[in-house]
Amino acid sequence: MRRLTILAALAAASALPAAGHEVRPAFLRLDAEAAANGAERYQVLWKTPLTAGRRLPLAPVFPPSCSKSKAAVDAVAGDAVVERWLLACPQGLRGEVAVDGLAATITDVVLHIAFADGARIATVLTPERPGLA
Repeated sequence: MRRLTILAALAAASALPAAGHEVRPAFLRLDAEAAANGAERYQVLWKTPLTAGRRLPLAPVFPPSCSKSKAAVDAVAGDAVVERWLLACPQGLRGEVAVDGLAATITDVVLHIAFADGARIATVLTPERPGLA
């Protein structure tokens, strides 16, 4: 009888849903576009998940010579905030992208960069590696 009770308890426990944290990465995409003066320009898409209705405190970081040349457009899309802007980088961008605040989270950032010369970077930034090396 005791064996039957233990088996019943194990069966009931295995039917319970597993607990864990939700995985919703942020997403950063930079697509190069032609620039008349030879400077690199990128269309940027930055999507960050909302947690309990609040945005994660994350911010993309680019080289100091880069600047947003158009105001960011924010929109809430389901459970995320989406921003789009144009980034001008007169001295280039390669290898100098990071996400500030990532080290203090448990989330990741999916990063895609398409350069004007056809080169591409597709990687995942993590709290342990919040930028390109």
